[in-house]
Amino acid sequence: MTKPQRSVLLACAAGILALAIAVVGAGSAALAVSLTWSDPVDFTTATASNPAQVAADPLGLATIVWVRNNGTSRVVLATTSQSGGTYSSVTQVSLNGGDAEDQRITTSASGLATVVWVRFNGSNYIVQASRSQSGGPWSTPENLSLPGSDATAPQIATSAGGAVTVVWYHADGIHSIVEASRSQGTGGWSAPETVSTLGTNALDPHVAVSPTGVSTVVWFRSDGSTGVVQSSTSRPAGGWSSPAAVSNTGNDWTSPRIAVSPTGLATVAWSRSNGTNTIIQSSASWNGAIWSTPADLSLPGGDASGQQLVVSTDGQVTVVWSCFDGTRHIIQASTANNGLAFGVPTDLSSAPFDSRDPHLAVSPTGLVVVIWKASGFVQTSMAQDGGAFSAPLTVAPGILSSATNVAVDGFGLMTAAWMSTQPGNVVQASTFQGAVVIRPPVIVPTPQPGPGSSAAGVGSDAATLAATGTDMSALLAAAGIALLLLVAGVGVTGLVTRRD
Repeated sequence: MTKPQRSVLLACAAGILALAIAVVGAGSAALAVSLTWSDPVDFTTATASNPAQVAADPLGLATIVWVRNNGTSRVVLATTSQSGGTYSSVTQVSLNGGDAEDQRITTSASGLATVVWVRFNGSNYIVQASRSQSGGPWSTPENLSLPGSDATAPQIATSAGGAVTVVWYHADGIHSIVEASRSQGTGGWSAPETVSTLGTNALDPHVAVSPTGVSTVVWFRSDGSTGVVQSSTSRPAGGWSSPAAVSNTGNDWTSPRIAVSPTGLATVAWSRSNGTNTIIQSSASWNGAIWSTPADLSLPGGDASGQQLVVSTDGQVTVVWSCFDGTRHIIQASTANNGLAFGVPTDLSSAPFDSRDPHLAVSPTGLVVVIWKASGFVQTSMAQDGGAFSAPLTVAPGILSSATNVAVDGFGLMTAAWMSTQPGNVVQASTFQGAVVIRPPVIVPTPQPGPGSSAAGVGSDAATLAATGTDMSALLAAAGIALLLLVAGVGVTGLVTRRD
């Protein structure tokens, strides 16, 4: 299919779906088109030695990366799928001759995927990076950290405009230090920059990048007797702000995680001991310098850990974690608008499963999907715009799984990846086709014509629908066809093998 042909097809599909939205929007609470999770794809020729990571770009390309022992060394591997279609051949990203591990991946709005990992060079572990544009070849790995000490636990984030920040920590012989390297698009990487304060131990850094390209890094700092969650933001002219305290001072803060809203509000969640249990707390900041008073998210009486969070395009923050109630682990979630005033936690998983290691992602329309491992099974739950979560749905019954991950592309297509331990450590993946929810408009404007379409004669309420004699079932069928064209790939999957 040529690029003009594909453009016409997508424009037609978008026009049909837009028509359905305009007519149905005012008269319905929500229109949901949901199918099921696909049968797992089994990458049987590529056993894994650590959990798979997945990212999806706005244009529908999902990329899965993992580490495999090839008999000589551990290497980073990757595969891609366009719009839920057939996965590409597995490609080696890192080089032979040194063990690689701790791979992480992010994608930009233009479809540029960046993978980072640490690789042993014979003396030290070095952070390396490689890029791929729109599913194309992976670039030759580049060193981001300096030799002479071990770099550990790289994390990566990108803005819609392609500003990428990688963070890690390394030992200077006495203390551990958080460092960062930045890049714009396919440009070169900056020399490592020190982010944390020298003279104390800084561990477990995580990073988020705002739409304007401002990076915020959080980590746990300890001086041996007390500890605190700290943050630093990137300066436009280069360098980083002085570290700011996010949490109260204590001795048991761990695993800070961060997400940034489209308006630049950063929300951080971490775990700490209250003297009896481990609980989840959070704080938010507009500028990274002044943080809100930490708030408890999880309830007392159980040990909570494994917190993860996402923020939707309208600023809705969702935090998930696993809580042990004395018998089993339960996946719980709490939501807040713009990172403030979180609600009472909701149980997502159910008995008798022991549920752990939650991860989550959010679609452009605000549909949040949470995925976790439940007594070896892979399960998910979804919620729209901070609403109630669905009952748990088993993605793939009858398998033993380890550490799941999930990503959502610009059309709402979800891709889940995990490592199955039966048989062996095999990477598997599944997609959820559909799961597109059309929000009812608060104010129904006069429909505006889109590319190659016209708004003339399009009504927006039930009276117009009845007057024109439009059949609702036919309209929903048209919407379904359009959705399949856009997401499931009728005319796209299998025809679009690469993006121009």
